[in-house]
Amino acid sequence: MLFIDKFKFASITIGALLLLTACGGTPKPTVDETQFATYMSNKPQELEPSIRKLFSEPKKDIVKYELQAAMDAYHAGYYELSKRYFDRVLDNLESYYADTDGATAARSLWHEEGRKDFKGESYERVMAFYYRGLLYLREGDLENARAVFKTASLQDAFAEEEQNRCDFALVVYMQAFTSRLNNDMSLYEDAMYALNILRPDFKDSLDTNFLFIADTGKSPRKVADGKGHWQLKYRRGKKFTDVKAEVSVDGGEFKRMYTMEDIFWQATSRGGRVFDKILKGKAEFRSTSESIGSTLSKASTIAMVAAPLFNASSVGNVQGAAAGLAVLGGVASIIAMNANPHADVRYWNNLPDTVHVLPMKLKKGKHNISYRYLDKNGNILPELSSSKSIEVTKKSYIDWTRSREQLSYKYKK
Repeated sequence: MLFIDKFKFASITIGALLLLTACGGTPKPTVDETQFATYMSNKPQELEPSIRKLFSEPKKDIVKYELQAAMDAYHAGYYELSKRYFDRVLDNLESYYADTDGATAARSLWHEEGRKDFKGESYERVMAFYYRGLLYLREGDLENARAVFKTASLQDAFAEEEQNRCDFALVVYMQAFTSRLNNDMSLYEDAMYALNILRPDFKDSLDTNFLFIADTGKSPRKVADGKGHWQLKYRRGKKFTDVKAEVSVDGGEFKRMYTMEDIFWQATSRGGRVFDKILKGKAEFRSTSESIGSTLSKASTIAMVAAPLFNASSVGNVQGAAAGLAVLGGVASIIAMNANPHADVRYWNNLPDTVHVLPMKLKKGKHNISYRYLDKNGNILPELSSSKSIEVTKKSYIDWTRSREQLSYKYKK
């Protein structure tokens, strides 16, 4: 472990005190339009509004806007640009969440000023690594994809209350899926053991070679509540009814996709326990097991409630294999309070509400794919239906889509 001598500790302390004495809001930078036009000269114009945020918003918010720009680029099919923004975010997060004494001491000292630099909640950091893993899978890079999914699981495992849990089933399954494709059956079995605890009704097959992934709904929202707006609370996204997804291949029957993850649940829980609010960086957990309206199956909801019984020692090498990665998360070091505390309500606004998957066995070659979405009562939402053509090759493993076509910010011609 890293040794902190007195000089280094004093330096950290002085830096923290300087942060604590800072006052006033952070002004927005002035955009140099000539410089921005040069930067945009080789970028897609429809992404101009989200990319402009990287130049027009305070530096403390850069991670938030890079995440949103990365997501927009991914959705619009500009994969190289998406990778670039995601990589910048991940480098930022990995340096901040280094599992060292120095980084830990620094975070604890400026804890209440943490909001000055947006780093995301644990669920947001998980999803950042998750989407980067999907981009690796698009390229057929199984080793890097699996490594990133492992890192994503640690972002969830190192939560405030317990630092050895991961109940984020989506990234656990993605570890299993990539391990099987890579013929690492021992790692596959370890990951599936962990997944079966969280999603006992999910069925996988060893002969599937392709995975359909669909995002539905809108991102969880953060709101400030209580006297002085000190309390941070979460709400589901607004104005959407799509909670289920189905896919059809080459005109065949529509098959229901499995709801693998409820992002809202992940935002409002730690280690399987639901909290009502976060006050001064500490989660205040519910004393009852009342429902929060999860979109997951009943079996998965029960498994989530039991998740506090699930720790690293019960899943063998799944978490142990990733123990060497330099990642440390936690609600406490992310939730924002400044010298005059107010809840930090910044959030990654183009995440989904729910993620659905369907593994299938597909022949090599071109296929016509149709997606459709349903509300909680099973009614089809025809306005959200979409179709595309894909080609399955030796190194193509996934098709990712989302129910909503809009970008984060509307492009004005």
